[in-house]
Amino acid sequence: MSFSQDVKAELAATPPRMPCCRRALLFGLLYDSQAEGDKLTATYSDISTAELCVNLIKFAYGRQADVSELRRGAHKYLAISFNSKNAVKKLELFIRTRDASVIFECPECASAFVRGVFMATGSISAPSSATHLEMKHAHVERVGNLFDILCGLGLQPLTSKKDNDFRFYYKNRSAVQDFMSYIGGNQAVFEMVNYQLQKDLRNDENRATNCVTRNISRSITASAKQIQTIRDIQTRGLIEAMPPKLRRTAELRLANPEATIEELAALHTPPISKSGANHRIEKIMAWCESHLQK
Repeated sequence: MSFSQDVKAELAATPPRMPCCRRALLFGLLYDSQAEGDKLTATYSDISTAELCVNLIKFAYGRQADVSELRRGAHKYLAISFNSKNAVKKLELFIRTRDASVIFECPECASAFVRGVFMATGSISAPSSATHLEMKHAHVERVGNLFDILCGLGLQPLTSKKDNDFRFYYKNRSAVQDFMSYIGGNQAVFEMVNYQLQKDLRNDENRATNCVTRNISRSITASAKQIQTIRDIQTRGLIEAMPPKLRRTAELRLANPEATIEELAALHTPPISKSGANHRIEKIMAWCESHLQK
């Protein structure tokens, strides 16, 4: 299944407990439905959403909805239809008056309604893809009411119109997580946060690895330059003129070309500190350069 289908299956498996919230959830599922007389028909691409709608229709109106299969190209849909004068009138009143109290009977009803709208018309990208959540509506006259509800809940979406559909969408990761959290998609939020944490961790590891690689590269380059300079002094027969302590460090560098400064310090008898070895190398390079220029 796609990530959208997984999210909708999670939402369908945990319907609200309060009867009023279940009714609000049903009207969210029916918000983009088509009314013909006393008949409402809603079309879903997701089977868990369709099954939830059928169960809520039976719960709210005691009706057994008709279910039929539709095909549009390669895509399969389930059409859910039922007759209820009360349901049609309530939906039309809500759309016409924009009065939320027609649907919302308690503070939690808004969350249930938005959940239903998402399940019926929405989709969400997988955590590994570019962040995108959208809800697509065919009835443009209904989008203003929904936009006001979302804004009132602090979930203001971006909007666009394509072909005959009006779309609400979110591209900001935090906005998508807030939306999913509000409608009860907790597992989806967890997966999104977990993926981002793993991605950040991998990026940190890569940055650390690149930093270590750059440091090693710089060390190798510096070591190669030191060895070549000391060999030039040795070739000219000048190494014997070097101060004893510096000559000993220079000889250790020639004998251990791959040693780090810390390892080079430990090779001395007695061992010297890392900063001491580094200081000697700097003095050796300065001494060599001054004598090579003569």
